[in-house]
Amino acid sequence: MTTETKQTKSFGHTMRDEFLFDEKWTNLNHGKLPYVGSYGTYPKSVRKVFLDYQLAQESQPDNFVRFNSTAPLLRARQAIADLVQAPLETVTFVQNASTGTNIVLRNLEWEEGDVILTCETIYGAANKTVQYICETTPAETVHYVFNQPMTESDLLSGFRKKIQDVSSESGGKRRVKLAVFDSISSMPGVRWPWEKLVGICKEEGVLSCVDGAHGIGAIELKLGEVDPDFFVSNCHKWLYVPKSVAMFYVPVRNQHLIRSTLPTSFGLVPKDTSIKPTIVPRPDSGLGDSAYISNFAYYGTLDNSAIYCVPEAVRFRKEVCGGEDKIRRYCRELVWEGSEIVASTLGTRMMDVPSQDSPMANVLLPLALTSEGKLVLDVKASVEPNKAEVSSAQIVDWLGRTMVERYDTFMATMEYQGSMWVRLSGQIYLEREDFVKAGEILKTLCGEVRAGAVGRV
Repeated sequence: MTTETKQTKSFGHTMRDEFLFDEKWTNLNHGKLPYVGSYGTYPKSVRKVFLDYQLAQESQPDNFVRFNSTAPLLRARQAIADLVQAPLETVTFVQNASTGTNIVLRNLEWEEGDVILTCETIYGAANKTVQYICETTPAETVHYVFNQPMTESDLLSGFRKKIQDVSSESGGKRRVKLAVFDSISSMPGVRWPWEKLVGICKEEGVLSCVDGAHGIGAIELKLGEVDPDFFVSNCHKWLYVPKSVAMFYVPVRNQHLIRSTLPTSFGLVPKDTSIKPTIVPRPDSGLGDSAYISNFAYYGTLDNSAIYCVPEAVRFRKEVCGGEDKIRRYCRELVWEGSEIVASTLGTRMMDVPSQDSPMANVLLPLALTSEGKLVLDVKASVEPNKAEVSSAQIVDWLGRTMVERYDTFMATMEYQGSMWVRLSGQIYLEREDFVKAGEILKTLCGEVRAGAVGRV
């Protein structure tokens, strides 16, 4: 779907004026480079709408929450449904992607032999949730580990084989009931062929739960066409919506499986039909909302002002930025060009990935780790033995703190498959020179790490 319109403002540093960045920070501060991939930020026009809704709630609390919040929630759902190309009745909101995956995992009923398939790049919080489910129910988990570089065809065939092996190796006593995988993984930032993974799940009779935390605003989503079983995506990362807002997509065929919100609230319909359901303390939208939609319309006292900002964020992206296609293309092309600059400056390489359809890329840092995940320092023998090597966790912490304190910026670094990497992001208020600066900063800091700066007071 083409969504380009006339652009009213050019991308690059001039676009910073539309956002809320602190003037004392350099162009590599929060919201620049990879930090936007973590938490995101939003423009001034969205802030105005955000504050207006907060004022409306506080000026007449009961009136707004009970009677006037239905319309802005419906407008937000419609804006998201149009954006992800899904039916309105399949889309609602939760606070973040972790909440969405928790809701799916905690609502499904797990029996002996049920297996949850996860992938190596699963987000840490989602992985913890899977572990908890396996501790408290009969479910088990199987982990799909893949080595880089890996072609898309190898990734897909390995995924299918993992599903089939669970059943064949147990004589049919175990089966993969649910597969959890990313649209774009967080660390490293890699765009996975999630659409084709969903297709494999359908063919193998497995439910698909897509952690699309990095999804809306970053890549095109055609949820009605791809039709995953569950999909959650943060609006506050790439869509320029305040925290905390995530779209939660559940097709009608699966909505009976999602009986409870998190926390469980008024919308739960008891299985015991003799129990009279509690009336939800707000009206529906007048569209004959399903039990699923009504359940998520109200499940506790929450400030939903950020949700109501979704239409304004979509308008800003269309009218000021020229539409989704232009935004995605600029961010994607910038990050891949910029990452080549950083890799050249460091004398390393970019990570080989299945697809470059992503506003995030990864560059190898010149920090060689041992098999134990530690870095042997370039220091003289006189250095204390306990300072002769540092762990990757220490390096990540030191790099992050030093970038913030010394350079007023932040770049997400990680250990992945025995090497140190930095994740970079493209955004509409970034330019090529920002990546030039990033490369210089990383080169300086990596030199200091090798010289033993980590752990010094």
